[in-house]
Amino acid sequence: MAASILTLSAIAPVVEASPGGFGGRPANPSPDNPRSRDIFIYQLKGGDTKNDQVLVANNTGSAQTIDIYPTDVEITNTGAYSCKQRSEEARDVGSWVRLEKSEVLLQPGESQKVNFYITVPQTADVGEHNGCLAFEAQDDEGEVDGNVRIRTRSAVRMSVVIPGDLKRDISITSFSARVNGDGSQNYMTSLRNEGNVSADTNTIIKVHSLFGNEVYQNQGTYPVIAGKSYEVQFTNSEQLFWGGWYRVSAEVEYGSKAGSFGIDGSDKVTKRVQDIYIFATPSTIALLVYLLVLVIIIGAAVYAWYKRHDKREALRNWKTYHVKEGDTLQDIAEAHDVRWKKLARINGLHAPYTLKAPSTLKVPHKQPKR
Repeated sequence: MAASILTLSAIAPVVEASPGGFGGRPANPSPDNPRSRDIFIYQLKGGDTKNDQVLVANNTGSAQTIDIYPTDVEITNTGAYSCKQRSEEARDVGSWVRLEKSEVLLQPGESQKVNFYITVPQTADVGEHNGCLAFEAQDDEGEVDGNVRIRTRSAVRMSVVIPGDLKRDISITSFSARVNGDGSQNYMTSLRNEGNVSADTNTIIKVHSLFGNEVYQNQGTYPVIAGKSYEVQFTNSEQLFWGGWYRVSAEVEYGSKAGSFGIDGSDKVTKRVQDIYIFATPSTIALLVYLLVLVIIIGAAVYAWYKRHDKREALRNWKTYHVKEGDTLQDIAEAHDVRWKKLARINGLHAPYTLKAPSTLKVPHKQPKR
């Protein structure tokens, strides 16, 4: 007999975010807190009870009997938020929730509100506690992989903040970058929350050339649970066209007000780490451009060397000619079988190339034509 494992398809409002699926979202979000449209957010003291509703929806093409049940949460080794299995005993928020219905039958496109109560124990610790409301179709037989049957569910996060000495402290504990063989790059940032309430964070990565031009930017918002770390990775699949050295910066933004959700500009905290540098191989086109520029530079250098060498040889080997009244540069050049422009260059003459007598010029060792 295959054991059953439930995979979590989403901790999100599938009513809006997953057309063709099923799930739920908060039925009574606060107009003052946009995040309450996605997760249940409560501030309750020990002993308090809160009555609320979840809106369960069926966006599939057939009738569905959907199980609803609360669970505790667990954090993956990368810091991602995940809901525990239905079979696991709830000891935190998952044990505080009592549903009026544990299942609903919904026709295609139908939704229904389900009441529930959440009661905080008197002994609950100050800080943030998290749980889930999970949704699972009863007729989902799942897929068998070896001795394991895998079923899919969706869920909505529940966050309960118990007031007291609340604190939020996010830091970037590590930052690195890697250039892959195909030219793509990975940018890895590790965030740590040393507080006792979670924080919605916005991680921003920027890449600049050594000339200061921004060539890549990416950012993403991620919740970092209290006392946990979260690994953020961005991938740029595009090769850095010109290659060479690039400066990479990382920063994280979060709201300083403990117990709040979202990132409000009025209390936003920004933390940065020291920039790092990466070296990227240029693209094929850039290499061809570099090669062409190199050929031009070498050619120009060789040409300049030849001109200087030619002038030095001429000044050393040519004879001295004494300019007479009426001489022109063109006449002297023709008489000595040399281009007049070369004659002017060797002797450092410039337009309008007027000759004055008495003066001297360097000319080739050749008898004047008669």
